[in-house]
Amino acid sequence: TLFRSTVNKIITAGRIPFVVGGGNDQSAPNGRALLSAALGGASTGKAKVAIINIDAHLDVRPPLAGGLVHSGTPFRELLDDSRFDGNNFAEFACQGQVCSDEQVKYLQGKGGKCIWLGSLRANYASADIAFKELLDSYPKDTKIFVSFDIDSVCGADCPGVSAPGVVGLSSQEALNICKIAGEHPNVCLVDLSELNPAVEDYRSPRLAVFMFYYFLMGVAKRRQLLLSQK
Repeated sequence: TLFRSTVNKIITAGRIPFVVGGGNDQSAPNGRALLSAALGGASTGKAKVAIINIDAHLDVRPPLAGGLVHSGTPFRELLDDSRFDGNNFAEFACQGQVCSDEQVKYLQGKGGKCIWLGSLRANYASADIAFKELLDSYPKDTKIFVSFDIDSVCGADCPGVSAPGVVGLSSQEALNICKIAGEHPNVCLVDLSELNPAVEDYRSPRLAVFMFYYFLMGVAKRRQLLLSQK
C-alpha cells in the first residue's frame, strides 16, 4: 500500500518515522515497512527486528469475517508474518482486566511476552526504567519498532482516546519513554495510536505533541553522541 511504502522509503533513507494516528490498525503496515527495510526488500527470511507494543490491550485479536482487519488485529498480523520472529515481540504495560486468556496464550505461543502494568508497579520506581531495560535486552544489530497506544496512559492524564483507562502509565512516564526511545540507537520506527479528539480535544492532543517533542529531544541526544564519537 501507499502508506506502507511511504514509511519504508523513510526508513530506507536512514530517517526515523514517527507516525501519529488514529486507529491502531496503522501498526501492521508500519511493522511490515520495517521488516521489508530490514531485509533489504526481500520477501523471505527472518528480519532482525523487535516490536514493542506499549498498550493496555494486546491487539492480537483475529480478523473479522472475510478477513477484515481492524484496530485489534495489528500485532496478530505481524506475529503471523513469516519474516518476523515472535520471540522479539513484547507487550509493555498491558492490563489483565482488558486482555483475554486466549489472546495471552496466542502471543506466548508465538514466542512473545507480556510485561504487565501490575508487574511494573510492583518492581520498578517508574515504568520508563523497565522500558530502557527492555530496549537494551535486544542485540545491537536489531532494528526496533516502538508502537505506543496512548490508551496505555491513565485516563486522568489522557482522556481523549478510543478506550480511556482508569489506571495506566502516567503522562510523565509516557514522556520519559518517548525520550528514551529517541535516544536509543536501535529504535528505527515509532507510531502513536488511538488519539481521539472527538472524545477530548485539549489535554490529550497536547500530550501527544509533548510526546513527539520528548522523542525529538532523545533523537537530538542520540545524534550528539554519534558526533562526539567521530
